[in-house]
Amino acid sequence: MAENVEIVIKATDQTQAGIASASGNIEGLVGKIANLSSVAEMRNIGESMTRNITQPLMQIGKTAIMTSADFEQGLNVLQQVTKATTEDMGLMEKQALDLGASSVFGALDVLEAQTALAKAGFTTQQTLAATTGVIDLAAAGELGMVEASELLAAAINSFGLEAEDSTRVADLLAAAANASAVDVSDLGDSFINVASVAGAAGIPIEDVSTALALLGNNGLVGAEAGTALRTVLRQLTAPTDAASELMKELGIDVYNTAGEMNSLPSILAQLENGVKGLTAEQAAHAKQTILGSYGVVAGTILINEGADAYAAMREQVTQAGVAQEAAAARMKGFNGALENLKGAIETLMIEQGAP
Repeated sequence: MAENVEIVIKATDQTQAGIASASGNIEGLVGKIANLSSVAEMRNIGESMTRNITQPLMQIGKTAIMTSADFEQGLNVLQQVTKATTEDMGLMEKQALDLGASSVFGALDVLEAQTALAKAGFTTQQTLAATTGVIDLAAAGELGMVEASELLAAAINSFGLEAEDSTRVADLLAAAANASAVDVSDLGDSFINVASVAGAAGIPIEDVSTALALLGNNGLVGAEAGTALRTVLRQLTAPTDAASELMKELGIDVYNTAGEMNSLPSILAQLENGVKGLTAEQAAHAKQTILGSYGVVAGTILINEGADAYAAMREQVTQAGVAQEAAAARMKGFNGALENLKGAIETLMIEQGAP
């Protein structure tokens, strides 16, 4: 004999808010359906709903049983990596569930970001502080969680920053991508090759991001741009005897009287002024000697761009809130609403599946 089964779902305020936000956008679609004027339009909407709502939600239903188990397994892996206390694990679990319900990513994605940060050497508290920045960077650059986590962790570690600077780093990378011909993934490839050298030389991450954006606008992108800029910095900080003598003749001071490295734009300006009185052949030889055969390409681009272009790019690169704005843009419209709904439902399934 068939029996009626009543399912009572209890959700956290965060989960309910995520579902409500997504549902509001989908209700707008329902309103459009009421105003359709032709069978063809109704067919198109019907196909769109099947493709964009019914099928994804059916897939979620098929994996519902495993979702909570997967999350529990992910927590176990995170605990094994971090050796975190029960209290700290509770904080990371809550963060994963909250961000999973309110962002374009699900709780399992957030857990993946936390684990990647922990593997990069972040403590539990540092991981908690940096995860939001990872989420924003991943959304802004359309990166995977591991890629975004590794990029952000490398930047923070190389430049001696704090985990709390994760949002600032995400903004820099997103802003540099917005202001130039490179994307966040390109910048990530560049940073891998130049960040440690730049950080050791005391060059701020803002100047590195600015330089990479300018190089990108001139066709030098990705790992090649990072390697070329690294060569420039190495040539300047550890010049050959010939280069050192030539820089002295041209009045180029890489370090100030306190023994600290001058700013990158200042050194570039000195290089530009130093070769002004030379013939084209002499100037080319001087730059080749000082910057090296590989660094001369990147150095020449930066010198030719000039101080004004550098300052203008730096102003764009250092704008605050860019990554969060880009992440928010992904939440707009129907697709964003659907992604939000998926994340909220995933969080709900995890909460209901927990013992």
